[in-house]
Amino acid sequence: MDSREKKLLLKHKISSIWGWLELGDLGSAEEEAASLQFDELSQPESIDIFYEISRKKKSWTDCVHYGEELTRVSPTDPGTWVRLCNALFWNGQAEMARDLATQKIKEFPEEWDLVYNLACYQTKLESFDSAIEALQKAAQISPNREYFERQAVLDQDLEPLWEHLGITGDQFFKTFDIV
Repeated sequence: MDSREKKLLLKHKISSIWGWLELGDLGSAEEEAASLQFDELSQPESIDIFYEISRKKKSWTDCVHYGEELTRVSPTDPGTWVRLCNALFWNGQAEMARDLATQKIKEFPEEWDLVYNLACYQTKLESFDSAIEALQKAAQISPNREYFERQAVLDQDLEPLWEHLGITGDQFFKTFDIV
């Protein structure tokens, strides 16, 4: 089998695993993921699927491991840094998540997910002014403002910010100067 055929086969396997995850069948997804061949395991798509399985299982230590692997094999993909930062946050390492996100925002200034998640980390750390700044910046660079606002309003990680401000998330976007 040539390398093109191997890539297509891996793509098919990963697509199948994603399908099980979307159907909510974590057991079948894990079973198929376990059947990946040794040479397929180091591919970003495989690492990403193991990250997602770990996320569904709320196995945060494993998410950190796979997040670190993703950043090692795909350091220029800002999405891998988003995954690692989130894994650190979920693993109770909000300060590390904040510090890494802050560093990577300098490298990927238009990656709104990094900036948005920074607002969540800042909220967890009760750095509310910094969280507001990050939310405002994320809103400005988000490609879909309506989706962004809906996500922020419903995000439980931001609830302490709304409580601190004494307003709802909806009111935040009407009150604060966000161009």
